[in-house]
Amino acid sequence: MFATADYWLQDMGADGFRLDAVKYLMEDGNVIDNAPSTFEFWTRFRQHLDLAAPDAFLVGEAWDQTSVVLRYIDAGLHTCFEFDLAEAMLNTAGIGQAGTLPGKLGQVTASYPYLQYSTFLTNHDQQRVLSRLSGNEGRNRVAAALLLTLPGVPFLFYGEEVGMISSGVHEDIRRPMHWTGAAGAGFTTGVPWEAPAGNLATNNLAVMQADEGSLWHHYRRLVTARTQSAPLRRGTYQPVATGSSQVLAFLRSTAAETVVAVHNLGAGTVAGWSLSVERSLLPAGVYTATDLLTGDDLAAVTVGDDGGFSAWSPTGYLTAYGSRVIALAPVQSTFTARDVSTAPPTMTRSR
Repeated sequence: MFATADYWLQDMGADGFRLDAVKYLMEDGNVIDNAPSTFEFWTRFRQHLDLAAPDAFLVGEAWDQTSVVLRYIDAGLHTCFEFDLAEAMLNTAGIGQAGTLPGKLGQVTASYPYLQYSTFLTNHDQQRVLSRLSGNEGRNRVAAALLLTLPGVPFLFYGEEVGMISSGVHEDIRRPMHWTGAAGAGFTTGVPWEAPAGNLATNNLAVMQADEGSLWHHYRRLVTARTQSAPLRRGTYQPVATGSSQVLAFLRSTAAETVVAVHNLGAGTVAGWSLSVERSLLPAGVYTATDLLTGDDLAAVTVGDDGGFSAWSPTGYLTAYGSRVIALAPVQSTFTARDVSTAPPTMTRSR
């Protein structure tokens, strides 16, 4: 296996591996998962890669609760998929309330080495997002917004960006990508092993590229915002009070920048909402606010000496299933620097 890894990394130019079912590598008597010899192997595998290809990246599929997944990070994998967090995100999108998500986020951010976990919504073994959320595209948009604004290393299963559907069986989950609405979905001019999904005519890339309001463009705006925003990629996470059970908000902060993510989880427009936080990494001063998804200029906010602000209403209402990803910029004439020694650390690899 070490020689195989060397071949793909050194000869073929791969950047790393997605490691399937990492719990089941070794068996020890009746113990078929999480055996001590399995952890020992992954430690040796990581040590080998650090010599053979130091920049290689490992993400493991340890389908288990957070406390077990953490053991594979300790063993040497760079990240693992966070299944409990994925379930919490989908539940939140499904019920239109924060539910268990804030508590799960608190546990995850406190448990892992800084940002050293991989987020996702569903994978090739699970019901597709749109089907899981009862075909409701609004809920799908909320789930996408959570995935791409929360901390972690996000992964997106192909076809979710155009809202492919499934019945739950593996072959159905892995149908050909919907590139176009043609018989072979633009995937092939022949007959694919599995037929395209039933919503091919409406949910394909060609149709959605032509519609600025489509789910695909929604994903694209979120990916662009994350790519261009250091706080969304590497910032800390801090909950923000919203005064509404239907609105979830949080700060993502680096030492130099802060973004406020706000999500309306429900089917109705929310008016009269506001944001409050007692303290943060923000230096005191007045900040302008710009929505990274739309480019809209929103209402400014005044930050106190502890980095807190109260009853800030960036905009009058939030549309159903709508999100605002708000970048804050200090107004130089009133900006007062303060100590930000509590800024997030640089991400480091375990072991």
